[in-house]
Amino acid sequence: MILRDKQNNTCKCILQTDHAKLSANLLKKLTIKNHIHFYQELYYACKNHDNGWLKQPLILNPQTQYPFSFLDIPSKYHLHIWLNSQLNIPSPYAQYLILSHNLYLATRYEQHKKEIPLQINSFIQHQKITQTQLLNTLKKNKKYSLHITENKQLINQNILAFLDELSLRICIGSQEQVTLNLKQTNITLTPLSPTTYGLSPYPFKEKIIMKIPYKLFINKHLTHSINQLSYTLCSH
Repeated sequence: MILRDKQNNTCKCILQTDHAKLSANLLKKLTIKNHIHFYQELYYACKNHDNGWLKQPLILNPQTQYPFSFLDIPSKYHLHIWLNSQLNIPSPYAQYLILSHNLYLATRYEQHKKEIPLQINSFIQHQKITQTQLLNTLKKNKKYSLHITENKQLINQNILAFLDELSLRICIGSQEQVTLNLKQTNITLTPLSPTTYGLSPYPFKEKIIMKIPYKLFINKHLTHSINQLSYTLCSH
């Protein structure tokens, strides 16, 4: 859950799955799209890497009375979310990408927290074992074996991480200039207005208009009606 504009027990809530769909839509517009190995699997991973949130019920943070967001949800819930995101994936390569991405996020979590719950460390170790097992399975698969190299895996993992963070920063309405990385190229994301972001160098084919759905959280309840936020992404 992504929370926006919190005020007087009300806020805008963007589902993690809608943020993930935005990252998949951005993938379709990359200039390097036609040079990506296993594009369909990468698209699936972008679109579905947060599916574990679908099984996560809305829980209020007792300190704020707002729903827990991806930033403050307790680690015990986050671990289940990451694990559930890896279920029922039709392709072993898409599963490998999602697992590797979640492992990357868990490692970042570990680096930014002063006290790391033992279950996070245990999760990371078990995921590394599963990652190795999946990689060995892919190397034995005729469809993937010729293209399964460390360099190519890192490229697709990097594309997923780049699009995930770009989409996330747009969804939270970040007004901070940051440097992102895509295929060893530093790309500067600059807020040009509250609803417009510029990228330099620009990795997409054209200017992008984005519609992001959200629901209102009012007095401890999430409304059923869906509204939209509109954002523009352009060269800067």
